[in-house]
Amino acid sequence: MVASETWVALASGAIGAGGAILAQLVAAVTSGRADKRRREHEESQQKSVRFLDIKRELYSAFLLQAEKAVNASSFSTGSLDELRRIHSNIWLIAPPEVTVTVRKAIDDIAAAQEDYSLPEHTIKARGKVRMGARMAIESARNALSADLTGYNWPERKSKTRARLVFWKKGN
Repeated sequence: MVASETWVALASGAIGAGGAILAQLVAAVTSGRADKRRREHEESQQKSVRFLDIKRELYSAFLLQAEKAVNASSFSTGSLDELRRIHSNIWLIAPPEVTVTVRKAIDDIAAAQEDYSLPEHTIKARGKVRMGARMAIESARNALSADLTGYNWPERKSKTRARLVFWKKGN
C-alpha cells in the first residue's frame, strides 16, 4: 500500500496540473473575446472610413460639376442633369441640411441658366446671374465641408454671404 505522504504528493500534483490547465483555458477564452472585439472595432472603423471616402468623392464631384456649370462660357443642360444625378446620390447619404442646401444650389444654377439665355440681359446682368449661382455654390460648399468635418454648420451659415435654405427639425 502506498504511504499517505505519497497520496498527498499525487493529489497536490493533480490539483496543480488541473489549475494550470484551467488557467490556460480562461486565458484562451479571454484573449479570444478580446480579439473578437478588436476585429469588430477594426471592421467598423473600415466601414466608417469607406463611408467618409464615398461622401468626399460625391461632394467633390458635385462641387467640380457645379463650378464647371457656372464657369462655362454658356450654361449647358448636360451639366445640370449631372448635378441632379449627383444630388440624388448625396440625398441618400447626407443629412437633410446638406441635401436642402445642395438642392438650392442646383435650383439657383438652373435659374441662372434660364436668365443667362435671355437676349435682353446685358453683360453686367449676366455677371450678376453668375454671381448668384456662385454664392449658392459657396453655401453648398460650406454645408458639405461642415458635414465632412463635423463642424456645426447651422452656426457657420451666418458667416456666408449667400442666401441659405436650412431645414430644422419640427418645421
